Amino acid sequence: MKRRLFTSNTGFTLIELMAVVIIIIILVALMVFGASYANRKAATEQTAAEIKTLQSALETYKNDNGTYPTCASGNNLGVLLGKYLTSWPTTRITGNTLLKDPFFIDYQYRYPGTINTTNNLAPGASGGYDLWSCGPNRNNDNGDYDDIASWNR
Repeated sequence: MKRRLFTSNTGFTLIELMAVVIIIIILVALMVFGASYANRKAATEQTAAEIKTLQSALETYKNDNGTYPTCASGNNLGVLLGKYLTSWPTTRITGNTLLKDPFFIDYQYRYPGTINTTNNLAPGASGGYDLWSCGPNRNNDNGDYDDIASWNR
């Protein structure tokens, strides 16, 4: 009978394979979480920039018409500001009336404002507007929680 001095067992044990699979699952989960966080942050910053664009359009509208447009919760904000929004993303306009934020929820607009009553007005003047996005949670918190608003909180 021959004895082998050196024996080699090729392959991996079940425990080693399970450890590798678990590590791969953890790495994939971290990458997915990181990507979703980056997308949410980018959409939030894009929304803030679009609110500034809407504010400029509202100011131009006021200069042309003497007052801010009146409409309930942005129902026809796109129609009222259409000629002042020359570079709005057309993929987020519904029927040329509803302006959608990057979370595909309607921008919220209220005039006269109940939260923000002094949009760029002279000291002592009143009559501002409220303009906000529902934010990443897509719930209308009237400018609170994670809503992205045109006023300072």
